[in-house]
Amino acid sequence: MKVLYDFQIFTLQKYGGVSRYFHELMQHYRRTGEIQFELGIRHTGNQYLLDGASRGQLPSPPPTKTIDDFLGGKKFRGKGRPFRLYGEFAKGVDAYDEDKRYSAELLTGGDYDVFHPTHYRPYFLDLIGDRPLVVTVHDMNHEIFPEHFPLDNETSGWKRRAITRADQVIAVSSNTKTDITRFLDVDPDKITVIPHASNLNTTEFGSHALLLPERFIAYVGNGTQYKNFYFLVEALRHTADPDLNVVCFGSYPFRDEERAFFASHDVSHRLHHVELDDNRLAEGYKRPVAFVYPSLYGGFGIPILEAFNCGCPVICSNASSFPEVAGDAALYFEPKDIAGLVSAIDRLSADEGLRANLVEKGRRAAVGYSYERTGDGTRAVYERALAERR
Repeated sequence: MKVLYDFQIFTLQKYGGVSRYFHELMQHYRRTGEIQFELGIRHTGNQYLLDGASRGQLPSPPPTKTIDDFLGGKKFRGKGRPFRLYGEFAKGVDAYDEDKRYSAELLTGGDYDVFHPTHYRPYFLDLIGDRPLVVTVHDMNHEIFPEHFPLDNETSGWKRRAITRADQVIAVSSNTKTDITRFLDVDPDKITVIPHASNLNTTEFGSHALLLPERFIAYVGNGTQYKNFYFLVEALRHTADPDLNVVCFGSYPFRDEERAFFASHDVSHRLHHVELDDNRLAEGYKRPVAFVYPSLYGGFGIPILEAFNCGCPVICSNASSFPEVAGDAALYFEPKDIAGLVSAIDRLSADEGLRANLVEKGRRAAVGYSYERTGDGTRAVYERALAERR
């Protein structure tokens, strides 16, 4: 069996959970040889692909004409949208358009058994004919929090069209499967729950020797509203330890309006940003008082597993899929209960025994998640999709 993956997420993400997921799937199939695959991309700025290519593990196109180079290399949130629009109007000029055309060529060429797109943009629907289509749904945040996205954001419509055409759908958690059936008219029987995993650890990574505060809370990601980051900033003001800091590991530096928010809460000196890569992230997980995941919603919660693997105690909201993933290995709080969050931070900060207990529980919980399990489950979905079309 041969699976075709397309360019989408690898053109739009330098780092990120979705591109890591597809990269790890391909790595798994490369190791086992149980599935042949092809990736429809000619340019990339995605660090997972570039690192894999440098180790001779995956073929990768040259790192040119990518989203990182666009607009003089400036970094800001929401850069993906003007980059895509540029590709629509500057035909043949930038990587997005070239990669889209290359994926389209592979789709119409027909040298594959199953197509698994890496994102929802449905350019492929008119190109795959009756070939089996498998779609992975990582979350339903655009449907649950439409007010947190631009009014002209098309992701929900793209997702609906892709899922409707799909022969099989993969949901990354039972909670996400429930959300899919809640918002879309989809037969639950065609949705298979296959959890994410994480290979991040402090054995292979984490030797960056970062200059970090002596005592800090780790936060991973950006300040997207549904991720509830500003609520964590507010909670920081009320913690018992005035020397406790927050270190944010993310792709983009703080914006001016975020710095103004920190200043208005008198915590600017306690907020720090570290640019993301696996070495820095692993080190960021192994040195803090705790990792805090305050999000209002998530389809899975890969950072929870990353923290578990790196021996970091976890505090997270009890929203959506997080209790499903973390089980009894985390301290929970209601996502808008500031007293609950402050209490959890203060408890962990003061109780080394509790921290050690959560670290041990986290390591045990992480054993249940692996890309071997993810890869095996995904292969079974490919086989079902192919059998249904025969």
